[in-house]
Amino acid sequence: MPKWADKWVQIGLSTEKSDLDEAILYAHKAYELAGQPKPKLSIKVDSPLAAHYAGVIGYLIISNFPDSVQDSVLDSVRASVRASVLDSVPASVGSDSLQKLLQDSFNNYYLSNIYSGFPAFATFFRDICGIEIDRLDILEKLSTIPGWTWWHSDVFVVSQKPCLLKLDNEGRLHSENTPAIQYRDGWSLYYWHGVTVPENWIMDKGSIDPVTALTWENVEQRRCAAEIIGWDKVLSQLNPTVIDTDSDPMIGQLLEVDLPDSGAEKFLKVLCGTGRHFCLPVPPEMKTAMQASAWTYGLDDQINNYIVEVRT
Repeated sequence: MPKWADKWVQIGLSTEKSDLDEAILYAHKAYELAGQPKPKLSIKVDSPLAAHYAGVIGYLIISNFPDSVQDSVLDSVRASVRASVLDSVPASVGSDSLQKLLQDSFNNYYLSNIYSGFPAFATFFRDICGIEIDRLDILEKLSTIPGWTWWHSDVFVVSQKPCLLKLDNEGRLHSENTPAIQYRDGWSLYYWHGVTVPENWIMDKGSIDPVTALTWENVEQRRCAAEIIGWDKVLSQLNPTVIDTDSDPMIGQLLEVDLPDSGAEKFLKVLCGTGRHFCLPVPPEMKTAMQASAWTYGLDDQINNYIVEVRT
């Protein structure tokens, strides 16, 4: 079972380039299986963002342009999904209507390599248990080949998988100096230990002011900003209260500060072997620097019987 789970996890994390023509072939089989005609438009794009725009704009083309010019307008979709096509859409379906369609069409997404729980479940019974399941190949292919698919009776859009995908040790989206996810058309997303953050926080860390880390509206992102620039810089703005100071600077000081919208929080300020100071968040029940230091190493708080040298 673990090997089977690992196989499908790797499918979900794949950054291999997809054969979108093959994906379209199986999508058309799915339409046929559902008793529906093939869509009038089948569009290939490089990212989920492009797929979303292409699907909605493809629908607008079908709804507002005669068949004789649909192909030429579709060429504009392929060339510039977010720019030139918008100029071609009739005034009757202007930007307000487009925005509403974009919002209303999120449910048009269905199969992709990252939503493959049921295909993993079903193919287990076919491949491991030997149970024959009719027509499972269509579902399997559409859950392994493309990145994202967008479905409509008249329009089908399929996108590539990302070309870059980075995780932290706990499997959360994370990268300290690059996008955590990047697609082949350049669309990128930035994450810090599973929390989405603005691009400049990763690509231009010097642009983050300590005040930003204290006042940013989203509390989770605020904590990310503090971690990115260093809690020591943030705490310098807050006049922390010293709770306890150990005689060994590598054990450090236990500090308490009042964070905006979060209340009292405790930190351990330590001197590392490189001669730099760091501030590490610790639980509020910590009462001494020694206890907090022990906690950072996962040791029992009955640490007074030991001598701990703190290194970061």
